[in-house]
Amino acid sequence: MPFPHCIFVTLYPVTYALVQFAGGILGAFYAVLVHGEVGPLLIAPIPSDLSPVGVLRAIAAEVLVTFFLVTVVLQVACSRQKDNHFYGFAIGMTVLSGAMTVGSVSGGAFNPAVSTGLQLVQCIITGRCQALSYIWMYWVSHFGAAALAAGCFLIIHPHTGIKQHTGAEENAEMWSSVLPTASKRASQRVSMLPPKTVAASDAADPSPTSKLVTIAETNSAAADANSQNSSQQLQH
Repeated sequence: MPFPHCIFVTLYPVTYALVQFAGGILGAFYAVLVHGEVGPLLIAPIPSDLSPVGVLRAIAAEVLVTFFLVTVVLQVACSRQKDNHFYGFAIGMTVLSGAMTVGSVSGGAFNPAVSTGLQLVQCIITGRCQALSYIWMYWVSHFGAAALAAGCFLIIHPHTGIKQHTGAEENAEMWSSVLPTASKRASQRVSMLPPKTVAASDAADPSPTSKLVTIAETNSAAADANSQNSSQQLQH
């Protein structure tokens, strides 16, 4: 029994998020393991100004940069653009520019896995849990910005959606448009051949024209079958 598509769509982002959070926590512990007892040097994202206005400014900063970051990732991962080695550079420079511009305002997390991992490990290792009390701020700003970026991406790319284009799918789309044309041309060539009556004595040794007709008909049937298979694969 095939795996239900609806369950896959539901479980995939949940699994991905859990792995991200696990990676953020393990990465923070790894930093402590490498550098030893860091104590006050273990920094976790926290607004620089803890007043209500300062928290709102931090939320605005996180939403803005996270929106830009998710937009860049969607453009390089889910659009028809591919095979460009500058995509990693584009994502990295987006993170760097955000950290340099608003890092001093909000802490520059731009990812709930990063902020949660650092805040949780700082609380466990050093006992300073003030940053962890602002975990809600980063979750709200990051998930809200991600949803906004996804909505804008769907508006800009209505025919792409959340489906990632792969080389196999693009090849299937190409062949689904090419094969019917080739089949039609083969049929036209067969219809242009002069009719010929095959005698009983020629049945055992067909003429070159008969062989050409047979080959053309075989190619036409194969092209039709390939076209149907490609169309079925695209539908699935």
